Amino acid sequence: MEYLVASEGHLAIEARLRLTRAAAEALELRGAFHIAVPGGSVATLLFPSFAEAALDWSRVHVWWVDERVVPQSHPDSNFKAANDLWLSKVPAIAHPFHSVAEYAAQLPLRLDVALLGVGPDGHVASLFPGHEGLDVTNKRAFAVDDSPKPPPRRLTLSLPEICASNEVWVMVAGQAKAAMMAQALRPDSQLPVGRVLREAEGIARLWLDPAAAAQL
Repeated sequence: MEYLVASEGHLAIEARLRLTRAAAEALELRGAFHIAVPGGSVATLLFPSFAEAALDWSRVHVWWVDERVVPQSHPDSNFKAANDLWLSKVPAIAHPFHSVAEYAAQLPLRLDVALLGVGPDGHVASLFPGHEGLDVTNKRAFAVDDSPKPPPRRLTLSLPEICASNEVWVMVAGQAKAAMMAQALRPDSQLPVGRVLREAEGIARLWLDPAAAAQL
């Protein structure tokens, strides 16, 4: 695992540089770049910076690590966040998360990048601590009907699908997440973010601001 501690502004720049580099490599090797993204604070922090990246956006495919079951125009929609801050400004190919079966069938064999935010409870995507969804290993994506965080109905990639990505990028900011991250980085942690960082098959990159890293 590689990790970086820097201000939110520097993290946004680092993420844009990594995006540019990873996309260029994937486009040269495979002719397409596939990234799955979250909503929430990561969208606010990183997506305006992503919109400034100099890429061949026409060959960039954007997926979602999870989505709330709400209309795309709803303030809770992860698609809306990405579209407002980023995708409306570049000609990337967006793949909204409409249904589990359709999504699982359309996903690439392996994502180039899975970008994750982290909740104060250690959840990533819609994979929550102690929730049965963490044990789903035979599906690429599945529905959650009883999310402990509203709204209760969600669609999410499974933990194995996220961990199979060529790279997993985890962004954590804020003092409220400091104690949780100290727990997540223990070798026996069962928090979803800890498992992702530990079980990632490719490169795992952890980016924290100083407040989130205060107890490491």
